[in-house]
Amino acid sequence: MIINSVNLRRIRTQKKISQIELAEAVGVSQSTICEWEKNDVEVKLENVYKLCSFLATDISSLLLAHQVVPIQVNEYQHQQQDIILTQAKTIHVQQEYIESLKSTNEFMRKEIQMLLEQLHLVLKRMYEVQPPQ
Repeated sequence: MIINSVNLRRIRTQKKISQIELAEAVGVSQSTICEWEKNDVEVKLENVYKLCSFLATDISSLLLAHQVVPIQVNEYQHQQQDIILTQAKTIHVQQEYIESLKSTNEFMRKEIQMLLEQLHLVLKRMYEVQPPQ
């Protein structure tokens, strides 16, 4: 998601939160927060929700280019944000699982290749000892 750099900086400074504090809360470096505040950039959905949670702001405040207007987030909006965050985490877990499957498949491919080579050697030795009749 593309966040609005001006709004991110404004919200952070209004709440008297340093870039370092925000970075630690989101799990990124201070230089990443600095970059997010300099340019309208693409930010992972998971990090957008971490920003919203720590800054206690609505997602629309970070995504819209207009002046930030304090609004109360109702329970329905919180539930929607929770669902989207859960989906983002699920996607992340699925991606990790796919990568582990790729790694497992590569390991299995190498094991099968090694077994085939061993079988080939055994068959070769068998024919050397006793040629087929």
